[in-house]
Amino acid sequence: MNFKPPKFLIEALATGKWKPVAPNVIRRCLGDDLYDLKLFENLDAMELMPGILEAGGYVDDPVFCMTREVNRSSEDPRLEFPRALFIAGSIMPGDDVFVAIRREDFDEYDPPVLVLDWRKKAPYRWTERGRLSELINGIGLECAQKQHTL
Repeated sequence: MNFKPPKFLIEALATGKWKPVAPNVIRRCLGDDLYDLKLFENLDAMELMPGILEAGGYVDDPVFCMTREVNRSSEDPRLEFPRALFIAGSIMPGDDVFVAIRREDFDEYDPPVLVLDWRKKAPYRWTERGRLSELINGIGLECAQKQHTL
């Protein structure tokens, strides 16, 4: 399985459009109800997360609502772990909130941003919070406004 991150995420990383921002910026983009989150700064950090989650036992723990199955039925709301690219996570240990996108076999796509929402019942905890392009644009707007006020 050779799943690819979206091309415009790679471009945003390369051009500096994907950058660390304050948790309130992420909340503005993905929802005011979220814990403090941080964006993973580069593709290496994003690609390390599956190993960390695997080692921590998260993948097979039903409360985290992930499946190892690829191309599962559309009725299955769990996160497809082999396709997941984790792009952000909670700052505080123990909050266990993750943000992921679904990688595809091709690189021209705009995936939904999925957040692990503990207020939802299992297996419906991965909730869509917009598109990756909206998150990247929101980060860019925030950074542009900040620079404009300096």
